Amino acid sequence: MDINAIREYLKLLMEALAEHTTGAEIQETDEGPVLLCSVSSPFEDEEDIGFRFEVTPLDDGLFVIEIMIVLFGGIDGKLLPGVETIIARLNPNCDIGSFKTLDEGGFVYYTQGMIFDEELDAALITETLGNTVTIMENNVQSMGGLIYRYLKGEELDIILDEAGRIE
Repeated sequence: MDINAIREYLKLLMEALAEHTTGAEIQETDEGPVLLCSVSSPFEDEEDIGFRFEVTPLDDGLFVIEIMIVLFGGIDGKLLPGVETIIARLNPNCDIGSFKTLDEGGFVYYTQGMIFDEELDAALITETLGNTVTIMENNVQSMGGLIYRYLKGEELDIILDEAGRIE
């Protein structure tokens, strides 16, 4: 898959997601084009959350699409160990994907990657991505909500107890 095909596919994806976003753009990076979207945060008093769709060509006509949802940024470094403990409790219970932190900037994000064959119809890939995003949004709202509550001051032990009961 060449760079122009990736760019064209990201444009199609941006159009398909338009009614669900508060903003979207294709940004050129050193690694190639990526689609950046904003959606309303499910968390009280939080700004929009960001979605990043990145396409990486592989050998043999395959490519990876990675979806990254940035939930929180600018987290105080003192809170990151607690956030990472919560994430360690949550990740085994995620249907798909995983929560991660990025120390630089204090970010918490949720990510999922998928491999597709270039021969697949773009509409089928887009439908699969739509279904995946729906599952990811549900996990962000329920499981990410525990991280949000911790960041808003709820006791870590209470959050960990509740996270341990998620199936």
